[in-house]
Amino acid sequence: MNKIAPPSAMRERCTLLYGNSFKVHHLSMTRLLFFILLLPTVTFGQTINTTDKSGRRNIYNDAISRYITLVSKSDKSIFDTLLLFKDDLLTDSLQTTIQKTRIMLLDSTDISNRLERDDSFIGHRIFPLSFDNGQFYINIVPFRVHKDKNGIALGNTGTCVVSYHYDTNKKSFRFYRSACNGF
Repeated sequence: MNKIAPPSAMRERCTLLYGNSFKVHHLSMTRLLFFILLLPTVTFGQTINTTDKSGRRNIYNDAISRYITLVSKSDKSIFDTLLLFKDDLLTDSLQTTIQKTRIMLLDSTDISNRLERDDSFIGHRIFPLSFDNGQFYINIVPFRVHKDKNGIALGNTGTCVVSYHYDTNKKSFRFYRSACNGF
């Protein structure tokens, strides 16, 4: 079981490994992503072309929407509220409602207050847009949040990955696929 890390520790970047021989360097990936996102864009209809604006064109809103759809299909869950751990770098641009599901952001105080009312609950962590093997992807990880003898604990219950390709002609992200495991 994981303990809740302080916000600074939660923002630490992880180096991705592909097999034993391929290492994606954070700096190179950041430069590539920065270059792609700053290209002039022309949008047509509902394109996904940003990480920082609120609305349907925000890739994090799209990833959450696809997560809700996937989980609803796989186990017939219906979310009236989706609890997300607050991360100022990612969650400040999220819509408050996605697919009729209320999006509630939880900071450490909210988590403690909620555990005063409930024995446990499922909270989700959304990870920054990453790049690997020609695809951009966002991980959404549900955690069972509960108290144990050492304080507040997080139990990982699986992960979902929402993948995108970047269409250079339309200068936007195109949904590729989503998959969950471990539920």
